[in-house]
Amino acid sequence: MELNVLSQFGEFPVKVLNASIISSAYVDITDSGVITQITPESDNKSIIITSITCPKLDNGDYKPWSHYTIEITGATNSTQISWNTTGAGSTSSDARVCLDNIVIRTE
Repeated sequence: MELNVLSQFGEFPVKVLNASIISSAYVDITDSGVITQITPESDNKSIIITSITCPKLDNGDYKPWSHYTIEITGATNSTQISWNTTGAGSTSSDARVCLDNIVIRTE
């Protein structure tokens, strides 16, 4: 999953539905090449996206993406990813969070 934040936000959850647990999660923040581990929430079914793991970007032409990987134990064809930004606390009337390349694959 790739994220690009165009305005400041607080936090929002990304949840795994219809699956067992998140076994690991990590992010390459803004194409830096440095992998940062993300600890799943206590239910092991969600992670929290924060402004630390996906910082707000300036208005330049190129906006690097943060690349997230969530490894799921027990993923099936009915596994889904859910996110909710209603409580993200954006201070901008034109807040946007862009999500792209969301793929769930079983191995």
